[in-house]
Amino acid sequence: MRGWTTAHGRLADAARRRSGTPPHSPGFIADTDEEARELHWPHYKVIRDRIGALRGWPPVRREE
Repeated sequence: MRGWTTAHGRLADAARRRSGTPPHSPGFIADTDEEARELHWPHYKVIRDRIGALRGWPPVRREE
């Protein structure tokens, strides 16, 4: 876990220097948290539903 934290810290620092905005997740940068959620949601839903279907889970909802 320490290596991941260190690597993430470097990514966050680099992103902050480039944009002045901290990343919302490693490699995903948006101007606001709300914008990050809106941009990321459709992609997250596709992957989560694909995995969920294999495991018998219902489709994910935004409220979760």
